[in-house]
Amino acid sequence: MRVHHLAAVVVLALSSVLLAGSCLQQGTTEPEASEPVGEDRERLPVVSYRPEDFAFRVVVGDDGKGKAGGWQAARADLEFWHVVIPHWPRHWRCAFTIEMPLRTEAAGPISSSEAAVFSVEIAEDVARAMNYDLPEGLFCLRFVGEMRALFKSRYEKLGARVTR
Repeated sequence: MRVHHLAAVVVLALSSVLLAGSCLQQGTTEPEASEPVGEDRERLPVVSYRPEDFAFRVVVGDDGKGKAGGWQAARADLEFWHVVIPHWPRHWRCAFTIEMPLRTEAAGPISSSEAAVFSVEIAEDVARAMNYDLPEGLFCLRFVGEMRALFKSRYEKLGARVTR
């Protein structure tokens, strides 16, 4: 019986040491002054789009003449969620069109799948930086404007257009 008591004491002692060690690693229970708490904590949106969300179709075929030619467009209707616990989530959609050439002098041919990949990249980067506290209509207007600006700055020679 003494062996069981000794084992129990050893287990209890080790548990206490491990628990105390983890408390020391975590620091005090008070948050540090620089750590945001509650409503102040930054909410990062989860954003994930797919190339299928941007189904580009040929609007004007490329005749192969000149340094550039053709035109393609995709109508997108992306969904957005704003979730702040303990409130009910808000959900809305933004519809817009992205257009770009089929062939440019600087970038050469742009396939519909490449156009979709460019569009996913731009849409995700813009969506992550947006203010989700905005009303849905204003959010969509700004989202389209920010996409237009990011396409222009990141892919200046692509000639992409984003419209509502």
